[in-house]
Amino acid sequence: MRLLPLLCLTALFPAVAAADEMWSTPYGYVAWEDTRGDMAIFRMMGDDGLTPGTMRLFVPGLPADTEQGRSVYFGYWTDPAADAPCAFDVIDAMGNKSPSWGRLTLSFLSGGFPSDWAGLTGYCFDEPTMPINATPAYGIGD
Repeated sequence: MRLLPLLCLTALFPAVAAADEMWSTPYGYVAWEDTRGDMAIFRMMGDDGLTPGTMRLFVPGLPADTEQGRSVYFGYWTDPAADAPCAFDVIDAMGNKSPSWGRLTLSFLSGGFPSDWAGLTGYCFDEPTMPINATPAYGIGD
């Protein structure tokens, strides 16, 4: 009988797990899709927050910093459905081949959870100059 109130209480407070993080951007939602070793993998979602898109952001070093605070990260993005292919394909950390990819800089605006982040992307080897900003999103799909 004591277990029932505890179960009800835990249901009221969602777990703060990296895989449950989702942000809203001007281009749609971004969800923390997976962690592979020291690589965080974010996936761009459709406007409904439920339909997976094809663009992924690969952020090395972020999984190790979820408890100690977050800062600035340098990674890359891939999008096999993008209109502008690079001179050659890349194979990402998930083993998928993509003709469209580029560099990424991502900065968390506070060390804790949840946090807004600001980033810059660039095509292929270009310097990242295209901004992408994100704010934590809650209640997606409710």
